Amino acid sequence: MAVHGNVLVVDGEPDICRALEKVLQGERFRSMTATTGCQALELVKFGPPFSMALIGGKLPDMDGLKLASLVRRIDRWVAIVLISGNFYRERRVIAEGLQRGAYAGCIAKPFDPREVRLVVKKVLRAHRGSWRSALPLVMIRRCFGLQPFLPADHESD
Repeated sequence: MAVHGNVLVVDGEPDICRALEKVLQGERFRSMTATTGCQALELVKFGPPFSMALIGGKLPDMDGLKLASLVRRIDRWVAIVLISGNFYRERRVIAEGLQRGAYAGCIAKPFDPREVRLVVKKVLRAHRGSWRSALPLVMIRRCFGLQPFLPADHESD
């Protein structure tokens, strides 16, 4: 059975991580979980390339939006989906991030596994071409410890 991609799951609640991991495994995604921002950053820096990161809003050591920004600095090809009871599409910063493409999606807790599957498939379908074409570059940069290239118009947080 072929695996569709690697997904990073980050949430301060281990039960949420396990539930999301089960949903993703059922759809043939390989997932890795982290319950802190620091753990997640280590996985992004030194783990396999991720096609997507599901990031919770409240982590023990940092805010989910900050983590999303740091993940983007390490690997700009990761599709980021915010998943939390604290993120609402109506919040200006979230809406702006979704509009400019900083976030590929947003799922509110409590989540429905069908919604998670739908969002994950939709986001990966939309990002598949750019991620696959960038994979060799991402691997080279990780091997040599190089920072990802950020376009001149990229907003720095």
